Amino acid sequence: MKRILTYKIDEKNSGKTIEKFLKEQGYSHAVMVALKKTEYGITRNGKWAYTNEKLNNNDKIQTTILENEFDENIEPIFLPLDIIFEDDDLLVINKPANMPIHPSMKNHDNTLANALMYYFKAQNTAFTFRCINRLDRDTTGLTIIAKHALSGALLSQAVSKHEIKRTYNAICEGCVPLYGTIDAPIERENPDSFTRIVREDGQRAVSCYKTEETITLSGGVQVSRM
Repeated sequence: MKRILTYKIDEKNSGKTIEKFLKEQGYSHAVMVALKKTEYGITRNGKWAYTNEKLNNNDKIQTTILENEFDENIEPIFLPLDIIFEDDDLLVINKPANMPIHPSMKNHDNTLANALMYYFKAQNTAFTFRCINRLDRDTTGLTIIAKHALSGALLSQAVSKHEIKRTYNAICEGCVPLYGTIDAPIERENPDSFTRIVREDGQRAVSCYKTEETITLSGGVQVSRM
């Protein structure tokens, strides 16, 4: 996988070092190290550049993200993929229920990671699995996959700043309040389990909900859509 990005330097960024400028664009330390190890990973006006060089107005900075290795720990398996969006930097996948995100002890060949590894191997494109927002196995919904290290860094920064938000739809048995907030710590049920439960020593989790509709089924059973 090869991704080339070009930046035109304006007066506002003139005088900054290349490293400072790129870090302000979201380049992580790991990405910067990889660029320095890549032949012509960073160029200035078409020539190889040191990151401590100071920029001038109208300079053209070009970075080349180069990844040539497949993640050998994930077996490529053909599984249907519902791709909602794809560009040079990311994929948005509608993950079905009953599909784990990544391989585990009991799930070696039925995961989203397996499906994506097959997808990219079929294109002969190097790929490292970088899932930005993980979903539970039983949850259907959109998940974002970074296609290279830079987009992975940028999207992870967006998650840490709460710039990426998730909204879930759920159907519950019974009549629930019109709206509310669930604020409870969750943790693994036990060290070997992927099941989460509410536990005092867990990580704080806050979910706000709103009831969209409540209907009564035959037999008087009430169902709420949230």
